[in-house]
This record gives sequence, C-alpha cells and structure tokens, in this order.
Amino acid sequence: MSPSQSATEDGRRESRRSPGRGAATRERVLLAAQGLFARRGYEGTSIGDVARQAQVGVGTVYHHFADKRELLINLLEGAMRTPIRSR
Repeated sequence: MSPSQSATEDGRRESRRSPGRGAATRERVLLAAQGLFARRGYEGTSIGDVARQAQVGVGTVYHHFADKRELLINLLEGAMRTPIRSR
C-alpha cells in the first residue's frame, strides 16, 4: 500500500488524495492529447507522447483512459458538449 492510500475496514484500499487532483491530471492529459492530435494526427501520436506532453507517467494516462481510442472519444464528446459560437 502506498503512503497516499489507507485501508478501509473491509480491507479495500482507499486513496487519501483529493478528488480534484485526479480531475486536474485527467484534464491535463486531455489537453496534451488535443494539442498533439491537432499537430501530429491521431496515428502520429502515441500514449507516450501524450504522457510526456502532460508531464505524467504512461501509467497515469492508462489510469484515466483505457487506450488512445478512449482518449480521442473523450475529446470528441467534450467538443460536442461545447456550444458553437457564431461570429
């Protein structure tokens, strides 16, 4: 068990980290992927590239997203929720 975890009464591990920290990291990964996909394309970007750009480990990316496809889908879903502004 890591120092940032504690055990619950039934033995499950529980994180002591703040919930906002994980959300901020997830957002950083999404922003890194968005920029890289725009510059290099989906096929030209690896999970390792995204991790380096977001300044996190590859395992952290996989903690938040199952694979590169899921990362892209999350970006597209976020874009679809954002209203299009008229000029």
